[in-house]
Amino acid sequence: MKANLKRTFSLACIALILFVVFSKCEADDGYEFDKKVSVKIYLTGEVNQYIPPCLVIDENNPSNRYIRVDSALAFGFGTDFVLPDSLKNSNLKIVVSGKMRESDNFKGCIAISLSNIKDSAFFWGTLKSEKHLKQFNVWVPFKDSITLDKQINSSSAKTLRVFPYKNTGKGAFDVDDLVIEIIRE
Repeated sequence: MKANLKRTFSLACIALILFVVFSKCEADDGYEFDKKVSVKIYLTGEVNQYIPPCLVIDENNPSNRYIRVDSALAFGFGTDFVLPDSLKNSNLKIVVSGKMRESDNFKGCIAISLSNIKDSAFFWGTLKSEKHLKQFNVWVPFKDSITLDKQINSSSAKTLRVFPYKNTGKGAFDVDDLVIEIIRE
């Protein structure tokens, strides 16, 4: 009987230790932003796997697709990112990089919106192509950012959306190798 009691006590201790270890390893929302100050979202792989109407096969590399928008198809392929609680109520810097080009006028942009729990957008910002492009039909690498201050990024913030956008002007706006980085400042 003493052996059974020792064995039961040992198993209970092991179970308690395992419970403590595994419960400490879990994060509240899947992100550990206390140790990590940013998260990157790469849209290069998704663009090649998912084929919405705004994707075009690259004329120089048939295995690559890029995003094309114009005034008729204004919204391009982008990302929706549900903000975890650990990113709310803080300043966020949204850094967007990749390649872009325009065919007729510099009216395209990368749109950034923030919506609340009811999916109503309460912030809309743009990174304009005219800041980076100087001539038509030439791919240009770009990197630009916008900051959401903590008054905008409140506890009611839910979804951050980033996507190419063009609703005016002639010609096409193309974007490739889009990378979005969210940095808590």
